[in-house]
Amino acid sequence: LVTIPPPALPNVELARWMKVKKLRQKLHKLCAKAGQRVPLLAFERWQFNCKLHEAECSEVESVSPAPPSLSWDPLLPAEDDWVDEGLINDLVRGNLNHQTAETIVKQLSSSSAKYATEIASLHLSALAARSQEQNKQKKQNLLAKQPPGNDGNKG
Repeated sequence: LVTIPPPALPNVELARWMKVKKLRQKLHKLCAKAGQRVPLLAFERWQFNCKLHEAECSEVESVSPAPPSLSWDPLLPAEDDWVDEGLINDLVRGNLNHQTAETIVKQLSSSSAKYATEIASLHLSALAARSQEQNKQKKQNLLAKQPPGNDGNKG
């Protein structure tokens, strides 16, 4: 079974990019508050590990067909209950204690899941608006093709 992803919408992609940027800033702020700089490429590793985990989980769940989650996103990790040990280890290597590192990762994951849901909602709204506009255009095209004096009513 192959599913075709929904079409890309510029306003949604811009919003997604802004949410990813906001997440990266959140990680920097949380680490700065804890007195540490973010290790090089830690955000990207976290993002990749989370998306890999989601893909592995969806492969296991695909044994029984179920609709995809509304919060699934190609860039934003959408699981707020999974904690990436890789990012915790990165932060601990940078001299944070394990508990503080875990708290930071949980906060980051929670924000990311929230953002993924917001983007999914925005995408659905944008697709609905696009569909309405296409239907309106089709209707106008059909009316434009009717012969003069024919309003489409019988009688």
